[in-house]
Amino acid sequence: MNLSGGHSCVIPYEDVQSNANGGSQKRDENDDHDPSSFASDTQFKPVLDKLPLLVEKKTGEEGGEILFKERCILFQYDKDTNQWKERGVGDIKILFNDILNMYRVVMRREQVIEMIVKWERCLVDFL
Repeated sequence: MNLSGGHSCVIPYEDVQSNANGGSQKRDENDDHDPSSFASDTQFKPVLDKLPLLVEKKTGEEGGEILFKERCILFQYDKDTNQWKERGVGDIKILFNDILNMYRVVMRREQVIEMIVKWERCLVDFL
């Protein structure tokens, strides 16, 4: 084990002795070091024979009509430091649900799909 953080290399003892004596080691005719002549006979079988069906994840946005969608960055003001801090990057959506007569503003972070904005208002509140 090399603790210095560098790379380590393992050399057979016979090679070290032949180089120390100044002699060259004979190669066997069967000893092929040409990588192009290497043929692998290793077989790897999959762990699962059949993959499970794709599971649809419900986000609660399925019943809503998208009125507005834009990629943006969400900032939050920190009173202690008097600075704006970034909360995340993602798509902000304004959704309208006909059945509940409700508007929603939803924003999720990219890649992790974590919800960072969720505002709900009934249609009656706006009138």
